[in-house]
Amino acid sequence: PSFAAGNTTFLKPSPQCYFSSNLLVEICHAAGMPSEALQMCLPDLPLIKDVVSGPDVQVINFTGGVAAANSIGNLSGFKKLLFELGGNDPLIVMDDANINTAAKCVIAHRFSCSGQRCTAAKRVLVHKDVYDAFKEVLVTETQKLKTGDPLSDDTFVGPVVSAKAADEVMHRISNAVKDGAKILCGGTREGNIIFPTVLEN
Repeated sequence: PSFAAGNTTFLKPSPQCYFSSNLLVEICHAAGMPSEALQMCLPDLPLIKDVVSGPDVQVINFTGGVAAANSIGNLSGFKKLLFELGGNDPLIVMDDANINTAAKCVIAHRFSCSGQRCTAAKRVLVHKDVYDAFKEVLVTETQKLKTGDPLSDDTFVGPVVSAKAADEVMHRISNAVKDGAKILCGGTREGNIIFPTVLEN
């Protein structure tokens, strides 16, 4: 949208996402987007403060945590701000749903990008009349997902971004089990790959 509206975009990705962000920029440039219209940089934090508060920047779009968003807000002055700070959005399956389609939808929303996106469904609420049938399909289809190298075309779930992130996911699974959840599939880890996990509560 920024480019379509005739703006120059300055992309500052998370340091953990450098390679994928750089590939995206290269693809955009190869497709004909002028290099002046899309630029990427990973400056030190003091320089980011200058960028955020600088008069040439009119809109800031940020995805991340609340602390960083508050800092950006305090530095930005009267710029337009668009923040995506996460959520706890559910995906709801009603009793008239197509069970197979619903299961595929859940898998796409929860497991693509290894679950590392703000739009990933966090919870699945299922009508009691279709619960058992849906659960069976969801677990069966989840167990078919290929894990491994994200550069492989047949891989659906690759590693999470860091060992710290993998530790956090496993910690949350463990806490969910302690609180009464049951692991229907997955729940294990190999390096930074968390095998697709379905928890029932």
